Amino acid sequence: MPRYRTLKEIDDAGHDLRLWCYRCQRAAVIGSIIWQHFESRGLSLAIADATPRFPCRQCGARDCLILPASRPPISDRDATELVAGFFHAMRSASKKRDYGSDRIARALIDRARRDGHWPPPGRKK
Repeated sequence: MPRYRTLKEIDDAGHDLRLWCYRCQRAAVIGSIIWQHFESRGLSLAIADATPRFPCRQCGARDCLILPASRPPISDRDATELVAGFFHAMRSASKKRDYGSDRIARALIDRARRDGHWPPPGRKK
């Protein structure tokens, strides 16, 4: 496993944060997108500096170990709901004569193609 120096590096690698309390041995997983909260407040993104900012919910200790945790895979149902939500949002926007929605949809599809997520599984190119 590679060594990460900052919270952003963990997020960029596609992992969440696993926090393990040294005092009570409690573990918790939080989204690594928290680096944006740190950045907006002007806090250091270094893991060593971030450790005291995560108090344990059980015992209150501020001495924890931060490790990368794998993100749960997205299920087909979740993906379907995501696409349906996007479709209905775009349909609603077009009814409001928002002609920028087509441009937004094309940009999202181009990004998905670039990242290798388009076409969705089961669809032909």
